[in-house]
Amino acid sequence: MPATLIRDFAKNENERLDAALADLATLPEQLVDRREQLFRQAARQKQLRDLHDGRAEYFQVLEAYASIAEQFQALAEAVDSPLLRNFESIAERLREQSQELDRRWRSFDDLCELVVEVVQPSADRLRALAASHPAAESWLNETDDPFSAG
Repeated sequence: MPATLIRDFAKNENERLDAALADLATLPEQLVDRREQLFRQAARQKQLRDLHDGRAEYFQVLEAYASIAEQFQALAEAVDSPLLRNFESIAERLREQSQELDRRWRSFDDLCELVVEVVQPSADRLRALAASHPAAESWLNETDDPFSAG
């Protein structure tokens, strides 16, 4: 009888873990998107210095998310859930993201470089814009060199 009760309890927890996994599965990608939005917003509002000053708090938030994933990982292990590897993977990706960002963002100048990477259009995006907005025909026919002394 006790084994049946424990199995029923574990089954219920596995259902909860399924729901939690659905929420956490895309969290690493969501955090990257949200970080890029934060960087863009700080650049637009000229608040990069404030963002850098809040660096420690930002990393506390990342740490909290990784900790949550690890707690679900521990729960999955306790109830012998087949989802254990999924939670391990999420926690690992969150830790790697945080460590990589921490490695790249030490100073205000580092933050500025990261922001430039986010706000600067990619080469593919620039090519697409150039293709959709061709130069005026008169520009292509110009023969004058504006930099010549003549």
